[in-house]
Amino acid sequence: TRRPGDGLRVAVLGLGEAGSAIAAGLVGAGAEVAGWDPDSARRVDGVRQAEGAADAVRDADVVLGLS
Repeated sequence: TRRPGDGLRVAVLGLGEAGSAIAAGLVGAGAEVAGWDPDSARRVDGVRQAEGAADAVRDADVVLGLS
């Protein structure tokens, strides 16, 4: 079983209130996180800002979609 600190790559689609909190927690646990939101102003420290949904999920081990 892979864990966030083992280099797990996670894509978070939707960086609203819930997505931002999840993404920040994953970064804190050592995961490599790519995030994307239709509102490009939504950003989370430590999260790679993807240019689009396809960019975010391209190399992800896990994809989380939040609306």
